[in-house]
Amino acid sequence: RAYLNMLSLDASIPEDGPAPGVVLEWKLVKGQGVVGLGDAEHRMQDAGVGTREIRSQVHSTTDEAGRARMPAIGTPQPNFRPATSAPVDKEFSVRVNMQLEPPTIRSAMGDGVGLLLGGGALATLPAKLVLKTRWISSPTYTFPVIDWSPGYLVRGTYWDAYRITGVICRLDRPFTLTADGGSITLIRGTFTMRPASASGGSWTFAGSMEGMPVTAAGTYTVEESATETPVIRMQPGLWFVTTPVVGRLPLGEDGDHLDHPELLRLTLARNECSG
Repeated sequence: RAYLNMLSLDASIPEDGPAPGVVLEWKLVKGQGVVGLGDAEHRMQDAGVGTREIRSQVHSTTDEAGRARMPAIGTPQPNFRPATSAPVDKEFSVRVNMQLEPPTIRSAMGDGVGLLLGGGALATLPAKLVLKTRWISSPTYTFPVIDWSPGYLVRGTYWDAYRITGVICRLDRPFTLTADGGSITLIRGTFTMRPASASGGSWTFAGSMEGMPVTAAGTYTVEESATETPVIRMQPGLWFVTTPVVGRLPLGEDGDHLDHPELLRLTLARNECSG
């Protein structure tokens, strides 16, 4: 009753028993594009909405034991997943609205109204719920999902000078990015990224400026990794140029050739990592 009072709902509470025949409306609160709800056994809403919205709201009813099961099916990748694909941690959230009909329900106590997702229990609803209203909502439950990334592309101009391009098949394995400063810096070379994990690591740069070797080193982190467009935050590092007369010198004041961190925006690869 305290649970119902929090929801400002009036309740009439019998003693015990299951709750068969309860109409359930399953809603995907978070995770559209990651999973879909329902299968051929469950009725999906068809109120003129698109495929993703249809799979985000599905109906079922409880059985004689007062229980219901709703599959969550992973959304297929648009392209074939290569063996080099990296696992990506994502999540989805589900809420269940219950249409309780007092003439058909003795109580929601006993074993409770068990709501199952896939092969495990989603929730057991609060005890002794029989309402004088038609609908009541469960809390929102969140579940982890392991998805697979097809890899990423880097293509853009950063630090107002460098055209940086590259293919990243896995963020947890070494990769390289090509940098071309053009006529602004006259520096061309390669960033070699050495991840300590998929969340970041260190980088080194090897290139040249008008025939003189240029080297640099720094660190980076990966942000928004649970999305399809993560970001690499590059720290500016320390830069050096080796001249034929003086030798190794800091590039810029005290080696700060790049004077601020930069965000490298990643986009999903298509077939670049499938070879």
